[in-house]
Formats: sequence, C-alpha cells, structure tokens
Amino acid sequence: MTTNFFRIDYSAGLTGFALFTMANGEVRGTDVGGLSYRGEYSKENGVIFAEVSMTIPAGTQLVTGQCPQPISFAFNINFDESKPTQQVLDLPIGQIQVAITPLP
Repeated sequence: MTTNFFRIDYSAGLTGFALFTMANGEVRGTDVGGLSYRGEYSKENGVIFAEVSMTIPAGTQLVTGQCPQPISFAFNINFDESKPTQQVLDLPIGQIQVAITPLP
C-alpha cells in the first residue's frame, strides 16, 4: 500500500490550506477552516483523477465568504502525483485558485 500526502493551498480573496491523504483509492482530508474531504481516486500515467466530496459546517468562514448553512457537494480534480500544480476550480461556493504540492 502506497500512501500519498498532499498540501492544498487555496485562495479567493482570503487564503487557507488543506492536507490530503490518498491510499487504496480513497481520499481523506481536512483544512484549517474545519472542512472535511472524502472521496475516491484513480491514477493513470502519473496523473491522479479524483472525485472529492467537501463538507462545510454552518458558520464557517471560507476564502469566498461566510457559509451560513451547512453544505456538502462533490467536485472532480485531476493533477500530477509527483510535481506541484496550480489550477482554478469553479465550485458552488465560488471560484477558487488551488496549488497542489505533493509531500515527501
């Protein structure tokens, strides 16, 4: 079993970061705002293809503003497993700039 760790830095006016683990096809993560992430992934030719569900508690301060009610939604993300990447995600909470860094 190989476990991959990633730091996810994100911004949209404000900034924050999350830590993700990926092992056995499962994604798990949490961030500084109290959000949790769960999902599944596959790898092909060094690229990770993930479907991730994000759960946000009510009252959480997000990089896009205050979240008055709890919300959960899924999104897809693809990135290189071995080198840092940057991309923009269009999510229900707004457009987020994301930098993904593999950790040793």
